[in-house]
Amino acid sequence: MDQFEYDLLDLEVCKNIKLLHKMQIFIWGAAPKGRQIQKTLEREGISIVAFCDSDANKWGKTYKEIPVISPYKLEKLYKESPKVCIISCIFREHELLRVMQELELNQISFLSYWGIKTACVLNSIALESEGDLPTYDEVWMYQKCCALSCFGYPIHFLKNTKIDNTRIWNLQPGKTASKTIEARLKKAGVSSIHMHELTYPMMWTDALKTMFDSRIQSSLSQGIKIITGVREPISRDYSAFWQPFSGERFYVSAILNKDFQVMYEHYLKLLLEDNDCRKIHLRESRSDIWQDEFKWFNKEIKKHLGIDVYCYPFNRETGYQIIREGNIQIFIYQAEKLDNIMPVLSEFIGTDISSQEDDNLAENKPYYLAYKDFRNKVKLPRSYVEHYYKDNPYMNHFYTKDEQNIFLSRWKDCIDE
Repeated sequence: MDQFEYDLLDLEVCKNIKLLHKMQIFIWGAAPKGRQIQKTLEREGISIVAFCDSDANKWGKTYKEIPVISPYKLEKLYKESPKVCIISCIFREHELLRVMQELELNQISFLSYWGIKTACVLNSIALESEGDLPTYDEVWMYQKCCALSCFGYPIHFLKNTKIDNTRIWNLQPGKTASKTIEARLKKAGVSSIHMHELTYPMMWTDALKTMFDSRIQSSLSQGIKIITGVREPISRDYSAFWQPFSGERFYVSAILNKDFQVMYEHYLKLLLEDNDCRKIHLRESRSDIWQDEFKWFNKEIKKHLGIDVYCYPFNRETGYQIIREGNIQIFIYQAEKLDNIMPVLSEFIGTDISSQEDDNLAENKPYYLAYKDFRNKVKLPRSYVEHYYKDNPYMNHFYTKDEQNIFLSRWKDCIDE
């Protein structure tokens, strides 16, 4: 698969969906996803040549007068006219890429289902309904992101009556393998609280704040174990940037732009400013992940629990540290070494979670192809790279200089000189 070359259009079409007018469009998959995209594009004046499907029972049939053809017919048409674009509307796009490779459709233009959906959202195009598929008749804008922020993790903490008896807190900065930990805990039957922040929204009433603080103190009095982690910061920030584009709703208010490089630069600028502007924008758009992960420990752990993790030497060689202070025990790990330290984390929890499969991997994300493509093209401002890798005391606390050099070498071709 690595030697098979295709032209992924996800990012370019998000910027300019009119590119599709210049191509012969084939939709792979004659099921609801394919029919949804067909109806949406034709309403926008983008015609579809045919559906293509691996199911031989569908060949020769039509949908809305559009024929369903075999992959072999598509191969012939592509060789006659190279201006063919395939829009994938199936669940496992890697299977489609393998078929394309077998048919030797090299350099063919390819658009993922995530790509066409995101292009519609960013270009304010409402997706047509088809079965139970979401229509995207509106983009979740600033106000709705604000509402989510105000009633997110803290309100969950207040409403969950079982929290007082839960000893394991999976309390972490976003994008540091917290979902992997949570999934393993759940499979092992371990009750836990999964949160990214203990900071409550500023708009809460004094009564809510008092109740929230009381619930925390009640839990602390009984003793808790906190699992938290760190991750190479550029990789973490990169993953955090993509998080708003991962689900069935898009949180794009603070960085709304059709050009992903421009969006990314805006995002990094807000992270680096770390002032009132950042607080205003990021607080209402994924505040749980759009922040410097190293400063998170002071903002959440030190402020609410009174423990300064930076006062404890972190074992950078083993990749984990256990802090014990009063009724609180904190297990801090490097995400890069998580597999190796699962046995000791299991011992800390009191249940073996070391032998389970992880399904929260990048290649399982709907945006994986665009994610990987942009990872190869992204330009990083030098000021941003130096923020983490030039005498950053937090970075030095968790990672050795050798580790930092290895991490930085992976991004060296992306640094904008």
